Amino acid sequence: MDKFFDFEGYKIYYHSNGEAKKGKVFIVHGIGEHIGRYKRIESFLVNDGFMVEGVDLIGHGKTSGKRGDIPSFDFLFKVFDEAIKIQPNENVHLLGHSLGGLIGVRYLEEREKLFKKAVISSGIFYFDQSSLPKILLSLSKILLKIYPSFTLSNRIDVNELSRNEEEVKKYVEDPLVHTKISVRLFNQIITESQKALKNPVNVPILILYSKLDKIVAPVSSELLYESWIGEKTIKDYPMKHELFNDPEGDVVIKDILEFLNK
Repeated sequence: MDKFFDFEGYKIYYHSNGEAKKGKVFIVHGIGEHIGRYKRIESFLVNDGFMVEGVDLIGHGKTSGKRGDIPSFDFLFKVFDEAIKIQPNENVHLLGHSLGGLIGVRYLEEREKLFKKAVISSGIFYFDQSSLPKILLSLSKILLKIYPSFTLSNRIDVNELSRNEEEVKKYVEDPLVHTKISVRLFNQIITESQKALKNPVNVPILILYSKLDKIVAPVSSELLYESWIGEKTIKDYPMKHELFNDPEGDVVIKDILEFLNK
């Protein structure tokens, strides 16, 4: 199912696929991309008996809004609530990648009873502000007060996304992919990543990452693992940032299926 629904002035793009024989997996995508980039893992999940669903975040993909700008995480959570109600199911799992990993964990912390299990891939839970020019940090604080939706480059090095050159090419040529991040979203990532490590959640979690990741600091996943109070597993793969899109990404996806089927 592909449809749009209206939510407080925004047109939200919703996608789902498959029958929920074993439940459903709600996917939260990363910055600059969209739900349509998860076809590979979607195919595996659907063939295994899970329904897959998700939305394009505000300011991303086919959803309306200024590119790279999200009003607030809390606002997104309300959007997710509406999306998940479209096809209700008692067995809902969460899968979040990169920024979607952070958003997903924060959503899980606010709606703990909604989810059975969570899978977090290359999530952002540590932000090294010292790696950015001081003038940029100072400017962002000023702009946050007077022009919060002002956007800058998200500084993603596309060559560090995947070892699969074809996937990198697809990313670069995808008309729905953008390279923007607003001052508001930038500051939210900093504050929300700190919150994510302080709210204990007793939900089984599978944390996937690569120590070779140069887009998100590998220590992010390690900090999430240390802070999690529920059943937890962490796995490191010798890949780049997008584990699912690696030439050997099937190994990662099989680990996910094994975890969800336990």
